[in-house]
Amino acid sequence: MPISTKFKRTPYTIAGDSFISSAKDLSSQYTKGMMAVPTPNSLTEGAALYSFPGQKAWSTGGALEADRRIYKQLFNSKGWKVSGTTLYSFDSAGAQTSEGSIPGSQLVSMADNGTVLFIIANNIAYTHNKTSLSVLSLDFTPVQVDYLNDQFIVLASDSTVRISNVGTTVFDPLNSFTANSASDLMVGVKVFNQFLFNLKGNTIEPWENTGSGNPPFERMNGAIIEEVGLANKNAICGTSEALYFLGSNRIPYRIVNFQAQKLTDSNPGVAELFSGYSSSDAFVECFQIYGQDVILFYFPADNKVWAI
Repeated sequence: MPISTKFKRTPYTIAGDSFISSAKDLSSQYTKGMMAVPTPNSLTEGAALYSFPGQKAWSTGGALEADRRIYKQLFNSKGWKVSGTTLYSFDSAGAQTSEGSIPGSQLVSMADNGTVLFIIANNIAYTHNKTSLSVLSLDFTPVQVDYLNDQFIVLASDSTVRISNVGTTVFDPLNSFTANSASDLMVGVKVFNQFLFNLKGNTIEPWENTGSGNPPFERMNGAIIEEVGLANKNAICGTSEALYFLGSNRIPYRIVNFQAQKLTDSNPGVAELFSGYSSSDAFVECFQIYGQDVILFYFPADNKVWAI
């Protein structure tokens, strides 16, 4: 026989999206240090709350070494990262091996062609050929590197995009282009879904690899995104479904089908908070937890990290 009670049962959600606003009556929820995982059943009402992963050390390097980039794929059957001023490889047990010195403290850019790992740090290019690390001499100042169809793609400090010869780290001066649909300067390059996105201060130009010509790329005029730019070269990442980035206006976006979509339309409080952060050193990382895509927006100067 059911027990009678004079108390009313009221559902109280503790797992879900954050909604922040300077108007306190609109700040309905703030999930911090936790993540919601969809579990569609009657017990959890659609979500369960988990501690955010990554709080236990798996592998450690030198004392006080800050990670400047962890490469997101294997090269030579090993993981790779730059921590402090050292390039490390590491195995599946977390054992690290020093592979050489990369001076500086800024975030680095990395790509590989299966034979060579290409690294740009503090406007200096390095290559690792599975045996040793060396400085790559170039006739331009490199800023960022990516890779597509057996060619390295390097953004130069003069806003030109340089394309390597097929299968090499040799750059022919004729094999380059400038994304000039608008006069704003280049900020970063990113390959996504076999297209090269040239991200500028207030414009995004997708280019397609044609496989022939110098350079073997053509601008996709009907797909140019206007009035949206990239905050800085490190403020972008990609999943299997979309590109995610911090805009030059400090608003988080994703690009789907060559359309830039604000991530704050349903949660304007996040845009309100982001507008007060410094974006010059912000960076964005994409990874998966429990099969879910997680996008982290880091704001080091403000000591803030947001997961979307």
